[in-house]
Amino acid sequence: MTRQRLALIIGSAIAAIVIIVGVVVVITRGDEPTPVATPETTTSTTSTTVALKNDEYQVATAKVPQIDVTVIPPAGVTPTPGYEVRATTMQPIPRTSLNAAGVRATDLGMQYDNPTYFKNPLIFGVVSVQGDWVEVMLQARPNGQVGWVRKADVDIATYDAKLELDLSTRVLKATLDGEVIMTTPATIGLDANPTPPGKYYIFEVIPQSWTGGAFGPFIMATSAYSEKLNLFEGGLPIVALHGTNEPATIGEKASNGCIRIANDLITILAERMPPGVPLIITEGPAVPVAASPTEALRPAA
Repeated sequence: MTRQRLALIIGSAIAAIVIIVGVVVVITRGDEPTPVATPETTTSTTSTTVALKNDEYQVATAKVPQIDVTVIPPAGVTPTPGYEVRATTMQPIPRTSLNAAGVRATDLGMQYDNPTYFKNPLIFGVVSVQGDWVEVMLQARPNGQVGWVRKADVDIATYDAKLELDLSTRVLKATLDGEVIMTTPATIGLDANPTPPGKYYIFEVIPQSWTGGAFGPFIMATSAYSEKLNLFEGGLPIVALHGTNEPATIGEKASNGCIRIANDLITILAERMPPGVPLIITEGPAVPVAASPTEALRPAA
Protein backbone atom coordinates (compact mmCIF):
# COMPACT_ATOMS: atom_id res chain seq x y z
CA MET A 1 0.00 0.00 0.00
CA THR A 2 1.42 3.41 -0.96
CA ARG A 3 1.96 6.08 1.65
CA GLN A 4 -0.43 8.33 -0.25
CA ARG A 5 -3.24 5.74 -0.13
CA LEU A 6 -2.60 5.02 3.59
CA ALA A 7 -2.77 8.73 4.39
CA LEU A 8 -6.08 8.94 2.51
CA ILE A 9 -7.63 6.08 4.54
CA ILE A 10 -6.45 7.50 7.86
CA GLY A 11 -7.80 10.92 6.91
CA SER A 12 -11.19 9.46 6.03
CA ALA A 13 -11.35 7.62 9.37
CA ILE A 14 -10.55 10.78 11.30
CA ALA A 15 -13.23 12.67 9.38
CA ALA A 16 -15.79 9.98 10.23
CA ILE A 17 -14.90 10.22 13.90
CA VAL A 18 -15.27 13.99 13.79
CA ILE A 19 -18.71 13.63 12.17
CA ILE A 20 -19.83 11.13 14.81
CA VAL A 21 -18.59 13.35 17.62
CA GLY A 22 -20.33 16.28 15.99
CA VAL A 23 -23.62 14.36 15.91
CA VAL A 24 -23.29 13.48 19.58
CA VAL A 25 -22.66 17.12 20.45
CA VAL A 26 -25.72 18.22 18.50
CA ILE A 27 -27.98 15.65 20.21
CA THR A 28 -26.87 16.61 23.70
CA ARG A 29 -26.83 20.40 23.34
CA GLY A 30 -28.52 22.31 26.15
CA ASP A 31 -31.29 23.67 23.89
CA GLU A 32 -32.50 20.17 23.04
CA PRO A 33 -34.48 17.72 25.22
CA THR A 34 -32.20 15.96 27.69
CA PRO A 35 -32.03 12.23 26.97
CA VAL A 36 -33.71 10.15 29.71
CA ALA A 37 -32.44 6.70 30.52
CA THR A 38 -34.99 3.90 30.20
CA PRO A 39 -35.66 2.55 33.72
CA GLU A 40 -34.82 -1.06 34.33
CA THR A 41 -37.60 -3.50 35.10
CA THR A 42 -37.92 -3.97 38.84
CA THR A 43 -39.93 -6.09 41.24
CA SER A 44 -39.86 -3.48 43.97
CA THR A 45 -43.15 -3.03 45.85
CA THR A 46 -42.61 0.70 46.35
CA SER A 47 -45.90 2.56 46.08
CA THR A 48 -46.58 3.83 42.57
CA THR A 49 -49.74 5.75 43.36
CA VAL A 50 -49.62 9.17 41.71
CA ALA A 51 -49.52 12.23 43.93
CA LEU A 52 -53.12 13.32 44.41
CA LYS A 53 -54.18 16.88 45.10
CA ASN A 54 -57.24 18.63 46.49
CA ASP A 55 -60.01 16.04 46.74
CA GLU A 56 -58.65 13.72 44.06
CA TYR A 57 -59.05 10.02 44.62
CA GLN A 58 -58.59 6.83 42.65
CA VAL A 59 -60.99 4.02 41.80
CA ALA A 60 -60.11 0.48 40.73
CA THR A 61 -62.67 -0.99 38.32
CA ALA A 62 -62.66 -4.76 37.88
CA LYS A 63 -61.98 -6.06 34.38
CA VAL A 64 -62.40 -9.76 35.16
CA PRO A 65 -65.60 -11.65 36.14
CA GLN A 66 -64.44 -12.26 39.70
CA ILE A 67 -62.00 -10.45 41.95
CA ASP A 68 -60.19 -12.28 44.73
CA VAL A 69 -59.27 -10.08 47.68
CA THR A 70 -56.73 -11.00 50.30
CA VAL A 71 -56.98 -9.27 53.65
CA ILE A 72 -53.47 -10.46 54.52
CA PRO A 73 -50.80 -8.13 53.10
CA PRO A 74 -48.89 -9.88 50.29
CA ALA A 75 -45.16 -10.40 50.75
CA GLY A 76 -43.26 -7.12 50.54
CA VAL A 77 -46.40 -4.95 50.77
CA THR A 78 -46.84 -2.45 53.59
CA PRO A 79 -50.38 -1.49 54.73
CA THR A 80 -51.12 2.23 54.54
CA PRO A 81 -51.52 3.94 57.95
CA GLY A 82 -54.80 5.64 58.80
CA TYR A 83 -57.21 2.90 57.74
CA GLU A 84 -58.40 1.25 60.91
CA VAL A 85 -60.94 -1.53 61.31
CA ARG A 86 -63.75 -0.44 63.61
CA ALA A 87 -64.39 -2.57 66.64
CA THR A 88 -67.76 -4.32 66.58
CA THR A 89 -69.61 -7.06 68.42
CA MET A 90 -71.56 -7.94 65.27
CA GLN A 91 -70.75 -10.90 63.05
CA PRO A 92 -68.54 -10.27 59.98
CA ILE A 93 -69.98 -9.79 56.48
CA PRO A 94 -69.35 -11.78 54.37
CA ARG A 95 -68.83 -14.96 56.38
CA THR A 96 -69.16 -18.66 55.66
CA SER A 97 -72.74 -18.83 56.95
CA LEU A 98 -73.85 -15.51 55.40
CA ASN A 99 -72.32 -14.37 52.13
CA ALA A 100 -73.22 -10.91 50.85
CA ALA A 101 -74.96 -10.44 47.52
CA GLY A 102 -72.25 -11.27 44.98
CA VAL A 103 -69.57 -11.47 47.68
CA ARG A 104 -68.26 -14.65 49.29
CA ALA A 105 -65.93 -15.36 52.18
CA THR A 106 -62.74 -17.19 51.22
CA ASP A 107 -59.77 -18.59 53.10
CA LEU A 108 -57.69 -15.48 52.35
CA GLY A 109 -60.45 -12.88 52.47
CA MET A 110 -63.34 -12.60 50.04
CA GLN A 111 -64.35 -12.89 46.40
CA TYR A 112 -66.47 -10.26 44.58
CA ASP A 113 -68.53 -10.82 41.43
CA ASN A 114 -68.26 -8.42 38.48
CA PRO A 115 -70.74 -6.99 37.66
CA THR A 116 -72.34 -6.58 41.07
CA TYR A 117 -75.61 -8.09 42.26
CA PHE A 118 -77.35 -4.96 40.87
CA LYS A 119 -75.46 -5.28 37.53
CA ASN A 120 -73.13 -2.34 38.10
CA PRO A 121 -69.38 -2.40 37.42
CA LEU A 122 -67.48 -3.63 40.47
CA ILE A 123 -65.35 -0.85 41.92
CA PHE A 124 -63.07 -0.34 44.90
CA GLY A 125 -61.70 2.80 46.49
CA VAL A 126 -57.92 2.79 46.03
CA VAL A 127 -55.69 3.30 49.06
CA SER A 128 -52.30 2.67 47.41
CA VAL A 129 -50.60 0.85 44.54
CA GLN A 130 -47.57 -1.23 45.43
CA GLY A 131 -45.89 -3.25 42.71
CA ASP A 132 -48.33 -5.85 41.40
CA TRP A 133 -50.89 -5.14 44.14
CA VAL A 134 -53.55 -2.51 44.75
CA GLU A 135 -54.61 -1.80 48.32
CA VAL A 136 -58.36 -1.13 48.29
CA MET A 137 -61.22 -0.22 50.61
CA LEU A 138 -63.78 -3.00 51.02
CA GLN A 139 -67.52 -3.23 51.42
CA ALA A 140 -67.34 -5.56 54.38
CA ARG A 141 -67.93 -5.75 58.11
CA PRO A 142 -66.15 -4.92 60.37
CA ASN A 143 -66.20 -1.50 58.72
CA GLY A 144 -62.95 0.11 57.68
CA GLN A 145 -61.34 -3.01 56.24
CA VAL A 146 -58.83 -2.86 53.42
CA GLY A 147 -57.54 -5.67 51.24
CA TRP A 148 -55.31 -6.29 48.25
CA VAL A 149 -56.26 -7.12 44.65
CA ARG A 150 -53.99 -7.86 41.74
CA LYS A 151 -53.21 -4.77 39.67
CA ALA A 152 -53.62 -6.82 36.47
CA ASP A 153 -57.29 -7.45 37.34
CA VAL A 154 -58.36 -3.78 37.55
CA ASP A 155 -58.25 -0.47 35.71
CA ILE A 156 -57.38 2.59 37.81
CA ALA A 157 -58.83 6.05 37.20
CA THR A 158 -58.53 9.37 39.06
CA TYR A 159 -61.41 11.72 39.92
CA ASP A 160 -61.88 14.85 42.03
CA ALA A 161 -64.85 14.77 44.43
CA LYS A 162 -65.79 14.10 48.04
CA LEU A 163 -68.83 13.64 50.27
CA GLU A 164 -68.59 14.66 53.93
CA LEU A 165 -71.16 14.02 56.65
CA ASP A 166 -70.87 15.63 60.08
CA LEU A 167 -72.92 13.56 62.50
CA SER A 168 -72.88 16.30 65.13
CA THR A 169 -74.52 18.87 62.84
CA ARG A 170 -76.28 16.34 60.55
CA VAL A 171 -75.05 18.21 57.49
CA LEU A 172 -73.88 16.58 54.25
CA LYS A 173 -71.45 18.47 52.00
CA ALA A 174 -70.64 17.50 48.41
CA THR A 175 -67.56 18.77 46.60
CA LEU A 176 -66.92 18.24 42.88
CA ASP A 177 -63.82 19.40 40.99
CA GLY A 178 -62.85 21.71 43.84
CA GLU A 179 -66.29 23.35 44.12
CA VAL A 180 -68.85 22.78 46.87
CA ILE A 181 -72.01 21.91 44.95
CA MET A 182 -74.24 21.02 47.89
CA THR A 183 -74.60 21.55 51.62
CA THR A 184 -77.78 20.07 53.04
CA PRO A 185 -79.31 18.74 56.25
CA ALA A 186 -79.44 14.96 56.30
CA THR A 187 -81.29 12.33 58.27
CA ILE A 188 -78.93 10.06 60.20
CA GLY A 189 -79.36 6.92 62.28
CA LEU A 190 -81.29 6.67 65.49
CA ASP A 191 -79.31 6.36 68.70
CA ALA A 192 -80.23 2.66 68.71
CA ASN A 193 -78.90 2.21 65.15
CA PRO A 194 -76.38 4.99 64.56
CA THR A 195 -74.73 5.89 61.29
CA PRO A 196 -71.15 4.56 61.63
CA PRO A 197 -68.35 7.13 61.34
CA GLY A 198 -65.34 6.32 59.20
CA LYS A 199 -63.81 6.46 55.72
CA TYR A 200 -66.03 4.86 53.08
CA TYR A 201 -66.86 5.16 49.39
CA ILE A 202 -69.94 4.93 47.19
CA PHE A 203 -69.93 1.30 46.10
CA GLU A 204 -72.70 1.64 43.48
CA VAL A 205 -75.69 3.75 42.44
CA ILE A 206 -79.04 1.97 42.16
CA PRO A 207 -81.98 3.77 40.46
CA GLN A 208 -85.40 3.05 41.95
CA SER A 209 -88.38 2.25 39.72
CA TRP A 210 -90.74 3.74 42.32
CA THR A 211 -89.45 7.20 43.13
CA GLY A 212 -92.11 7.74 45.78
CA GLY A 213 -90.85 4.92 47.99
CA ALA A 214 -88.80 4.98 51.17
CA PHE A 215 -85.54 5.27 49.23
CA GLY A 216 -86.62 8.00 46.82
CA PRO A 217 -85.34 7.95 43.21
CA PHE A 218 -81.81 6.69 43.96
CA ILE A 219 -79.86 4.57 46.41
CA MET A 220 -76.14 5.33 46.62
CA ALA A 221 -74.86 2.25 48.45
CA THR A 222 -71.78 2.86 50.58
CA SER A 223 -69.03 0.45 51.59
CA ALA A 224 -70.31 0.53 55.20
CA TYR A 225 -72.61 -1.83 57.06
CA SER A 226 -74.77 -1.19 60.10
CA GLU A 227 -72.90 -1.84 63.33
CA LYS A 228 -76.10 -2.75 65.21
CA LEU A 229 -78.06 -4.93 62.77
CA ASN A 230 -77.19 -8.37 61.43
CA LEU A 231 -80.06 -8.29 58.93
CA PHE A 232 -82.63 -5.74 57.84
CA GLU A 233 -86.01 -6.92 56.53
CA GLY A 234 -84.41 -10.20 55.45
CA GLY A 235 -81.50 -8.50 53.70
CA LEU A 236 -78.04 -7.21 54.43
CA PRO A 237 -77.84 -4.01 56.50
CA ILE A 238 -75.96 -1.84 53.99
CA VAL A 239 -75.61 1.80 54.98
CA ALA A 240 -76.74 3.89 52.03
CA LEU A 241 -77.23 7.50 51.03
CA HIS A 242 -80.68 7.84 49.47
CA GLY A 243 -83.81 9.91 49.07
CA THR A 244 -86.91 9.69 51.23
CA ASN A 245 -90.69 9.83 51.27
CA GLU A 246 -90.51 11.39 54.74
CA PRO A 247 -89.02 14.84 54.08
CA ALA A 248 -90.10 16.05 57.52
CA THR A 249 -87.44 13.81 59.10
CA ILE A 250 -84.55 15.37 57.15
CA GLY A 251 -82.02 16.71 59.62
CA GLU A 252 -83.15 14.38 62.40
CA LYS A 253 -82.04 11.09 63.89
CA ALA A 254 -84.68 8.92 62.29
CA SER A 255 -83.14 6.12 60.21
CA ASN A 256 -81.69 2.67 60.85
CA GLY A 257 -78.24 3.99 59.95
CA CYS A 258 -78.78 5.23 56.42
CA ILE A 259 -78.35 8.85 55.32
CA ARG A 260 -81.42 10.50 53.80
CA ILE A 261 -81.63 13.74 51.85
CA ALA A 262 -84.30 15.39 49.69
CA ASN A 263 -85.21 13.53 46.49
CA ASP A 264 -84.14 16.36 44.17
CA LEU A 265 -80.75 16.50 45.89
CA ILE A 266 -80.07 12.76 45.81
CA THR A 267 -80.85 12.94 42.07
CA ILE A 268 -78.15 15.59 41.63
CA LEU A 269 -75.58 13.52 43.51
CA ALA A 270 -76.48 10.27 41.72
CA GLU A 271 -76.16 11.94 38.33
CA ARG A 272 -73.10 14.15 38.97
CA MET A 273 -70.82 12.36 41.42
CA PRO A 274 -68.04 10.28 39.79
CA PRO A 275 -67.76 6.53 40.46
CA GLY A 276 -66.56 5.50 43.89
CA VAL A 277 -66.69 8.98 45.42
CA PRO A 278 -65.28 8.96 48.99
CA LEU A 279 -67.68 9.43 51.89
CA ILE A 280 -66.08 10.73 55.09
CA ILE A 281 -68.35 10.46 58.14
CA THR A 282 -67.10 12.29 61.21
CA GLU A 283 -68.30 11.24 64.61
CA GLY A 284 -70.88 13.17 66.60
CA PRO A 285 -71.50 12.95 70.36
CA ALA A 286 -71.50 9.35 71.54
CA VAL A 287 -74.78 8.19 73.10
CA PRO A 288 -74.63 4.73 74.75
CA VAL A 289 -77.75 2.79 73.80
CA ALA A 290 -78.90 -0.82 73.64
CA ALA A 291 -78.81 -2.59 70.29
CA SER A 292 -82.13 -2.83 68.47
CA PRO A 293 -83.59 -6.35 68.24
CA THR A 294 -84.63 -5.64 64.65
CA GLU A 295 -82.86 -7.89 62.23
CA ALA A 296 -81.27 -6.40 59.01
CA LEU A 297 -80.19 -7.61 50.57
CA ARG A 298 -81.12 -3.94 50.80
CA PRO A 299 -80.01 -0.81 52.61
CA ALA A 300 -81.22 -0.17 56.14
CA ALA A 301 -83.69 2.64 55.48
